[in-house]
Amino acid sequence: MLKEKLILVVEKAVDGVFWGRVDVNNNLIFETGETIQKLIDKMQIAIFEIEDIEVNEFDVQFDISALFKKFDYLNISKVADRAGINSALLRQYASQVKHPSEYQARKLESTLHILAEELKDVHIYA
Repeated sequence: MLKEKLILVVEKAVDGVFWGRVDVNNNLIFETGETIQKLIDKMQIAIFEIEDIEVNEFDVQFDISALFKKFDYLNISKVADRAGINSALLRQYASQVKHPSEYQARKLESTLHILAEELKDVHIYA
């Protein structure tokens, strides 16, 4: 059986490894990987072995700690300022000391999308 797209929630473990979870037919499947791509590859195998489903694509959704690990070039303080979130609070989210509300998560997500839009129009003069 072929499944078009599943939501893969990615979090960062204390040891820095990414771990993810997918709900397939009310069956919660977990897997880990040193990179997002390794996690995806292992998750595709696990889903096939457990549910006999081939997954072509995942809708990858990051928790904040995994987001700042994956995109480690993002400056937490600057992103917090742009999002209107206290930088100390965002650091606590990134280190998993605290967890954001849905509202705070959407503010951060919106800010990241705005940054991406700004960057896609950048041209480098050589």
